[in-house]
Amino acid sequence: MSNREWVKLNDEQIASLREIFRSFNWNKDGSLMQLELGLLLRLLGLKLSPKQLEALIQKAITNSNGLVEFCELVALSVAGAPAGQVTVHGGATEAALLDVR
Repeated sequence: MSNREWVKLNDEQIASLREIFRSFNWNKDGSLMQLELGLLLRLLGLKLSPKQLEALIQKAITNSNGLVEFCELVALSVAGAPAGQVTVHGGATEAALLDVR
């Protein structure tokens, strides 16, 4: 994907991702720890080694906190697009992307 291409998600897709995120965000802090993300991916049929999972997290995070936040999960779900290159259709706002608690 070039830096000029943007990935579009509709409200239904965002809602589905938010539901998945909330169900694995056990401590309700608005971010997924490595364990939470690993279990989420395993239940989706993706069995990553610890090194692969760490590499995925490093690719996903944009703020160097070591945790995957909802907007970062959205970016991962659209073919690895950087978080800054994801927009939404159907009226979903940036605030909606951040509302995961």
